[in-house]
Amino acid sequence: MAADLKSLPDKLPTPSDLKILPVVAGTTLGQCFHVASIGFGVREECAQVWYDFFVEAVFDTRFRTYLAVLNGQPVGTSQLFLSAGVAGIYNVTCIPEARRQGIGAAITLAPLLKAREMGYRISILQAFQQGSRVYRQLGFQDFGKLSVYLWENEKD
Repeated sequence: MAADLKSLPDKLPTPSDLKILPVVAGTTLGQCFHVASIGFGVREECAQVWYDFFVEAVFDTRFRTYLAVLNGQPVGTSQLFLSAGVAGIYNVTCIPEARRQGIGAAITLAPLLKAREMGYRISILQAFQQGSRVYRQLGFQDFGKLSVYLWENEKD
């Protein structure tokens, strides 16, 4: 999916106690990966490997990572990747009990507004079916389909 950042809404209806915070280091980084692990259903035994893989990239200057906090509790994540004049959105998720409250849209919109402020005009993302409605409300349109295959080695 892709969107013209000029057409983004400036604000969305969200819970009054929702805060979208940039992840800088320390506690918020750990919270971010914990929330993402829950939101994406990463198995506990794989969470550390996933964390180790992404922690290096999080502090690459092209990445911006965000944490949604509702009533003081971390509930959602997103990442913005800036490259080749395009703002990519990745790893958008919410913990199951925080879904359907506008948090996914808010955690997607915040980095997009930052990208627009920085002069970016186009954003792209890959959407699972359950998130595509939210992205369309933000102005994203389909421009192709991508198939993803996941192979897991079964333990004996």
